[in-house]
Amino acid sequence: MNYGTIPVVHAVGGLRDTVQKFNPFEESGLGWTFGSADANKLIHALGNCLLTYREYKKSWEGLQIRGMKQDLSWDNAAEKYEEVIVAAKYQW
Repeated sequence: MNYGTIPVVHAVGGLRDTVQKFNPFEESGLGWTFGSADANKLIHALGNCLLTYREYKKSWEGLQIRGMKQDLSWDNAAEKYEEVIVAAKYQW
């Protein structure tokens, strides 16, 4: 995403946390996800991606800009992890 690439991913692990689903009505999200490793779901997600690329250039550019603004550095991830650990520590 750092270089303007729009993700189409199987929503597992860190990808589920990193790639928020694109919502064309609110112009939010970062890409397309599909829940199960099924060829038809992948094809559907790719179809939506290609449709947006061909027909909705402003939405596509918004996806690219939002993706490039994400801070996906290890420093940021470590800070978030530390926040979770500290919050869990004080819940006891």
